Amino acid sequence: GSGPGGSRYVCAAPCGPVSIAQMQTNPWPIAVSGGRVYWVDHTDAFNGIVRSVATTGGSVTDIAMAPNVRGLGWTSLAADDTFVYWTTGAANAANVVEAAPVGDGAARTLYTDPSVTGTVYSLAPAGGALYAQSSQGLVRIDRQSGVATPLDARAQCWAQIAIDGQSLYCVGQGLTQYALGGNTATTLVATMALGAAHLVAVGVGSSQLFLMGYDSTSEKASLFTVATSGGTPSKLAAGLQVKSEWFVVNDAGLFWVGGVPGGPSYPLMQLGLSGGTPSVANARGAANFMA
Repeated sequence: GSGPGGSRYVCAAPCGPVSIAQMQTNPWPIAVSGGRVYWVDHTDAFNGIVRSVATTGGSVTDIAMAPNVRGLGWTSLAADDTFVYWTTGAANAANVVEAAPVGDGAARTLYTDPSVTGTVYSLAPAGGALYAQSSQGLVRIDRQSGVATPLDARAQCWAQIAIDGQSLYCVGQGLTQYALGGNTATTLVATMALGAAHLVAVGVGSSQLFLMGYDSTSEKASLFTVATSGGTPSKLAAGLQVKSEWFVVNDAGLFWVGGVPGGPSYPLMQLGLSGGTPSVANARGAANFMA
């Protein structure tokens, strides 16, 4: 199979998990870029350390201290070839986006939400900029100067922002698409297009989009695919038990953590890109977050 960066991983059957960083307190969320894995290790309920390690393992690098990372709330993390970005925010204070060089260098505040109680969600870097959802709606933040350009004040990208080479996909009230740097939203998937399920995550494939919908009544998830130009989503799998409402996609398929919160087992599940019957990729999984 391929990793998120396109590198190949080969192992003799049966394949199992490989530990690349040990003795981490509570590592989440996770981002992968340029052959390295980044995460925030939440050392207590509100503070953490931004760390990284090579995708093949080795020495763990402490990049920056991360106070007020909302250990009991929401933290967003992203990385590109130059910086790693994360959100912080003390109680009753605006969220800020911090940035630090992926190599050696000091962290700095890149962006501060203009609202006193504003929350910044869904960081996504592309083309020398960082895209985010804030109280200003969808914003484009220059990664060098920190200058923020509001793109769409009505955007609702609070669940996720995904990016391919030309477009930005926004998960909130349905699925909307923007040209990179543009401010015109095109609705690809309407809010009710997944039936009783509400859209919670999107994955970008080479020529199509993959969607996860979650039905809070049945507490089951479904996976769909739709063209990058939009249309009627096609269901790939339904009735899935998930520990967290999240999945990742690469050329080997779609992956998510199965089981139910508080349950006895959280296997890593896999589904082919064309659908079919889900299989257990790793029966010993115990994670919430993937990248």
